[in-house]
Amino acid sequence: MNLESSRPSPASRLGRAWEAYIAPFRGLPREVWYLSVVMLINRSGAMVLPFLTLYVNRVLGYPPEWAGAMIAWFGLGSCLGAFFGGWLVGRVGPLRVQVVSFSCGAIGFLVLSQVTSYVWFSAVLFAMSVASEAFRPANAAAIADFSPPEAHSRAYALNRLAINLGFSIGPPLGGWISSFSYLWLFLIDAATCGLAALAVLLLFRGRTGLVRHEDAEAIGSELRRSPWRDRWFLGFLGLTLLTYMIFFQLVSTYSLYLSDEYHLANWEIGILLGLNTLGVVCFEMLLVNLLADFSKLWLIAWGGCLMCVGMSALVFGHGFWFAAAAVLVWTLGEMLAMPQAMAFVAAYAGPADRGKYMGAYTTAISGSFVLASLFGGWCYGIDHHLVWYVGLVVGALSLSGYLGLARSYRRV
Repeated sequence: MNLESSRPSPASRLGRAWEAYIAPFRGLPREVWYLSVVMLINRSGAMVLPFLTLYVNRVLGYPPEWAGAMIAWFGLGSCLGAFFGGWLVGRVGPLRVQVVSFSCGAIGFLVLSQVTSYVWFSAVLFAMSVASEAFRPANAAAIADFSPPEAHSRAYALNRLAINLGFSIGPPLGGWISSFSYLWLFLIDAATCGLAALAVLLLFRGRTGLVRHEDAEAIGSELRRSPWRDRWFLGFLGLTLLTYMIFFQLVSTYSLYLSDEYHLANWEIGILLGLNTLGVVCFEMLLVNLLADFSKLWLIAWGGCLMCVGMSALVFGHGFWFAAAAVLVWTLGEMLAMPQAMAFVAAYAGPADRGKYMGAYTTAISGSFVLASLFGGWCYGIDHHLVWYVGLVVGALSLSGYLGLARSYRRV
């Protein structure tokens, strides 16, 4: 017997690996792909926010602390936008909310590019964030409405893949463009917002309503008047707020710490952030598909813990490779928790109340963004390591809290 002939060829092994990789993508409704394309378009032009502090400081001439306050105003507007976006979904539908939201974003970026007064810039930025961030609960609700319950986790993972692909294009390209013109950052961001609105109109043309793949009884969900009166869900939101307050140190103290304590260059920090994006794009769908039979709350619990521990592990080491290992830890946590959390909220709320619950969930995410900036800056002013010690405590609280919720609620 020829043993060599019985072994699969390299081409055959490569084919099998490719089939295993694309298997989780199969069977998702085309509407879910459309919504992910919309997010890819929008996030590919996300250039203003990553360089907003530099623009306010270097172009408008305001001190760094004023620029930081603008980020907080944007985060506060995002909270309100997520809240009102969820409220509007149940009244006008998620597709219309997305079209209006993206259109307002396009107009807002054009106006911002012409404003130089600090007060007016802050006011326009706040108003734009309220209007433009309403798309988040609308997009999340639409994904759940257009996909069957058993595919929710994969559908949200595909959406996150599109977002991460977009971010791998927008900010790096924006960094190059900003070296010769900040104006083009605003123009491109406005253009991609407008294209995203147009894409929703064209891809969903002729649709008068959403396709409902399940009803409340099928997923064991009763109608709830408001997520803000649902004590169990408020506990879920509280844990989300705490966990993401540590995770969003990515936009607060993370880069500062790597620069001040690890003495990494900007390009090395960029590579570390790229490792995160690469991991999500390449492995999240596979991981979600592999863990499809596990309890969502348990996955959220361990994922949230790893997010906090991976970020906070920086305090125990030094050097590029230790930081890279820490990135792998919190990236694994992100892949475990984030798509499952969206799928859980969609299933928990049920079709009738999905917009409100998604609005409450995205409001908590936006709130953690604001708190991350304020809390992280406060901690960093006291001691550079303090925020990471707090992160370890939050990681333990996140794990025990989510597991406690899992024990008090049926498996979803």
